[in-house]
Amino acid sequence: MKIAPPVYRRHVTTPGHQGYQGEEGIPDRHLHLVAAAIGVIVVVGLVGVIWSLSRRGDPPSVPPAAVSSPAAGPPQAASPPAAQASTAPPPVPSAVPTAAPSPPAVARPVVRWRGEVTVSGLYAHTDLDAVPVRTARGLRGADIVGDWLATSLTATAPGVRLAPASEASPGLDSCRDAVLAGGAEEIARVRTGDVLCAITSEGRVARLRATHAVQTSGRPVVQLAVTVWDPPQAGG
Repeated sequence: MKIAPPVYRRHVTTPGHQGYQGEEGIPDRHLHLVAAAIGVIVVVGLVGVIWSLSRRGDPPSVPPAAVSSPAAGPPQAASPPAAQASTAPPPVPSAVPTAAPSPPAVARPVVRWRGEVTVSGLYAHTDLDAVPVRTARGLRGADIVGDWLATSLTATAPGVRLAPASEASPGLDSCRDAVLAGGAEEIARVRTGDVLCAITSEGRVARLRATHAVQTSGRPVVQLAVTVWDPPQAGG
C-alpha cells in the first residue's frame, strides 16, 4: 500500500495583511524582526571595524606624567637663580665703619732748667739760655744784668723782654702772654716776692721769682728762683 506524500496548502494572503505567510509558512511579522536584527548586527560590526581602523592610525597616547616627569632617580638640587641682567643697578657698597680720628696731640711745655741764681751789681751778666743758667762779669750771650745802685734788672741782648707776671705762679703760656702784652727792656726796683717773666735772646720763656731783693751799701743783690721752658713739643 502506497502512502501518498502530504500535500501543503498555501494560505494566500495579500502581503501586509495579518496572517500572511510565505511559502515556508513563516509569518510576515517574524521576517521583519529578523531583518531588523540582521541590520543592527551589520551596523554594529561596521562601526567596530571603522573605530578599530581609526585607532590604528593615531599615535599611542602617553600619560601626561610619563611625558613631563623625568626618569626616576635621586632628587636634584634646585638650579641657582639666573644672574641679573647687566642693566640692573650696581650693588651699593656696604658702609665700612671707620675709626674716629684721634684728637691732635696736645703740646706740653718742657722745662729746660730750674734753679737758683743771684744777680748782684752792674757786672753780674746772666745767660738764661745756658744749662745751667750762668752769671758772670762780661759774659757773652747774656740776657740780663743787675744795676749798681738799685735792685733792677735790664735786658742786654736783642729780643730780650721783661714784664711783671699777671698771676702768682704763671706757666709758660701765661708768662709769654704777659711779655708780649707789655714787655720792656728794664724792670726797676725788684722787691722780694715779685714774679717776673722774660723772653730770652733765643726765644725761650723764663719765669723769675725774686726770693730776696736788697739794696746794700756796696751793691744791690737780687736772688731769683728761675724756671726756663723750651718751646712746646707735641705729646711731650
